[in-house]
Amino acid sequence: MGPIITWEELQLLDEADNSRSAFAPYTENELQKLLQQAQDPQRLLLLAELLVAAVTDWPFYHLKQPADLVAALQQELGDPLTAERLRLHATGLRQTDRWKVEALRSLLLVLEHAPGYLVEPPLTLPRILAQLTPHWRAALPS
Repeated sequence: MGPIITWEELQLLDEADNSRSAFAPYTENELQKLLQQAQDPQRLLLLAELLVAAVTDWPFYHLKQPADLVAALQQELGDPLTAERLRLHATGLRQTDRWKVEALRSLLLVLEHAPGYLVEPPLTLPRILAQLTPHWRAALPS
């Protein structure tokens, strides 16, 4: 399994997306519906946007790559980074940790809506990102 997508690659995907969803104004339920109804290329871009949101929402400024977020989460939560572990951690955070909660919500949406692209369990965040990366890279402009 190769390295997960880089920040630079995510930015290229974002720039290439002319049908930008600008999902920030959506509620979580509306975003869930949008992800369920989206066709494959659009869903891939939405999942990439959610990863960008998670990296930028996580309140530590040393994050330069999505892999840095995975490392920070592994340090804070331990392994494996499953949806259940992320959900439990988000539930236990204080009100002052709102940005962490937002980042975890974005990652939970990625975990919940990525399985159509996966071939191998277990469904952990590092494995899902590694398995989505080739799909994202294939969508990069030439």
